[in-house]
Amino acid sequence: MIGSLIRLAVVAIFCLVVYNYFFGTAPEKENSKQIFHGAGVLFSDVKNLVSNEKEKFDAGKYNSALNKMSDVIDKLKSQANSGGDPALQSQVNALDKKRADLQQRVDGYNQNTAQQPASKAQEAAALTGELETLLYQAQVLVNKVSPADDTPNNR
Repeated sequence: MIGSLIRLAVVAIFCLVVYNYFFGTAPEKENSKQIFHGAGVLFSDVKNLVSNEKEKFDAGKYNSALNKMSDVIDKLKSQANSGGDPALQSQVNALDKKRADLQQRVDGYNQNTAQQPASKAQEAAALTGELETLLYQAQVLVNKVSPADDTPNNR
């Protein structure tokens, strides 16, 4: 419902800007031109951002992050196994499975050279988002296993 209202508002604003661009007064036409120019700059900046992230991804920036993630998960596994908490062990195993799936997708991404650049950039952005989610989930588990000690002696 809210999504429909937002889409309707966006369409209405777009129609108003287009109407003012062609049929508005001189100041309205100038405002519309500025809006279209700003939108063009925004889309250009987004395109540059995505292509830069794709280049970083292609260069292997995220492979080292996945390797570090493997090390963290291995340490979490050993701590969960020594603690004997089955719920924590299950969470760590689920996190490791997600990491393995993501590693497999990254390896497939790196091997796929026939894919179109725009599609490859979208996939790189999706993999980056998944890696950030995985890092966050690992941080939550690390805090659960070894919470920060805020005693005055440890500051």
